Amino acid sequence: MEIDEIAARLLPQYWAVVLLCVAAPLVAITMLVAKQPPMYAASARIVSGNTVPASNAQAQALASQIQGIATGKTAAAEALTASGVKRNLNNFIASHISVAGLGGSQVVDLTVTDRNPKVAATLAKALAKEVVQSINRTGESGLSTTLNAIDQEIVRLSEQHGLAASQAAAN
Repeated sequence: MEIDEIAARLLPQYWAVVLLCVAAPLVAITMLVAKQPPMYAASARIVSGNTVPASNAQAQALASQIQGIATGKTAAAEALTASGVKRNLNNFIASHISVAGLGGSQVVDLTVTDRNPKVAATLAKALAKEVVQSINRTGESGLSTTLNAIDQEIVRLSEQHGLAASQAAAN
């Protein structure tokens, strides 16, 4: 007996059961989705530097760095506080923040979702600001370290110059 023969025998007898098994899940899913409030997304575009990455791996590393900062508890909590919005921090980080790099460029899209479009826009702006400030602090700390090392070297060389000048004057 082949499958089409089995279907020809059983379908006329059990058509109601087959219809119920197909229709019931579709109706249940439709009702569940219809009751959910809409979700809004707001995006902020971040330029992570003024040099274009040399490879896709570097571009992905930049996007990963920004994702790490944006999904960190400090930046997310600061963004929530700055926005004046009360949300569960862990849920906000896990479910409402996404970061995507734009190809092989240094540009990264930061997207925040929320049930309120104004809140989504405010949170995206505040979180992008926190990310940019964090990136700038990291860059400035490296600059400060370099400037301090240069200052120490200038002091050392000035002392050597003064000692050599006094020895030359004595001779």
